[in-house]
Amino acid sequence: MTTAPPSQNGSTPNPPPPTICRYSDQRVLSHLRGAGFPARHLAVCDTQPAGAWLEIASELIGLLGTGMLCGLIGKRGTGKTFDVVHVGREACGRHVALGRDGRPALYRKTMDLFLDVRGTYVHSDRSERQVLEPYIATPLLALDEIQERGDT
Repeated sequence: MTTAPPSQNGSTPNPPPPTICRYSDQRVLSHLRGAGFPARHLAVCDTQPAGAWLEIASELIGLLGTGMLCGLIGKRGTGKTFDVVHVGREACGRHVALGRDGRPALYRKTMDLFLDVRGTYVHSDRSERQVLEPYIATPLLALDEIQERGDT
């Protein structure tokens, strides 16, 4: 995966960046909200990732539906969640455009996944498999803040 923007050697200009925010109607926003994507990123369809993050988002969008597994690693505040929201917007937009049923994406903090599973260990009528089913069944699963740890 490319992690740096294309170099400019002066001989030919780089092509304009692709527009990766094609979907902004209310049905798409509804899917994004239902998937749990952070609200602060949902209203910024007119703002796109820049530089290397734009390339990464474009590459990830190109890989949607291929069964890929990807990790975005970077310092706090560099745009990882912002990128994932744009990929989620594309996944939800395609879902709406094709008239599909079900959930096109799921965004959760990693700690929430662990706590959901942990919750099955004591006084639960749900198995681990039942708790994990929404995570497994969604076409796009975005787990964020993997570095956060609980007190245990």
